[in-house]
Amino acid sequence: DLRFHLAVARAGRNELLAQFYHVSRQLLAETIEQLVHLPGMKEGQLRLQRRVSDAIEAGDPEAAHQATLAQLRQVEELMEFAGLIK
Repeated sequence: DLRFHLAVARAGRNELLAQFYHVSRQLLAETIEQLVHLPGMKEGQLRLQRRVSDAIEAGDPEAAHQATLAQLRQVEELMEFAGLIK
């Protein structure tokens, strides 16, 4: 999961995005560790990450944007379910 996020940061060819990834990597790792055992988390995230990856490979920024938003919504729902946010 962390390698996927690094690859996306690099694919954006945006130095600020890549730096943000490195700064937030520990928080991301801790969040993943807390969520990875929730029902459907792995499967759902892998499916959404594939959509992001496919859109990037296709050179479709709008599809990548929409897939990223879907992924973030799922993470938010999982964090609420786990009691990490309200």
